[in-house]
Amino acid sequence: MAGPPKTLVVVEDVLIYRRIRAMAEEAGLRCGMHFYPSWSRRGSIETVYYGVIKSSGFLQRILPCMINYEFRKREVGVGQD
Repeated sequence: MAGPPKTLVVVEDVLIYRRIRAMAEEAGLRCGMHFYPSWSRRGSIETVYYGVIKSSGFLQRILPCMINYEFRKREVGVGQD
């Protein structure tokens, strides 16, 4: 006799974007960031959440939000004092 289906639990890590940027710069990389509050494939509550933070750049920086990162090697002699 089969019981009820087990609930799948997905663990998500919250990454601190300032720390990621600092680590990239420490490693000699340029770090570009683009906040990406997408509401595609979201439930109704998540759609409202991402809709609200998408309308405010400030909220994207203080609430959990998707970010696309671009890491590039620094060119020798460029951007250094």
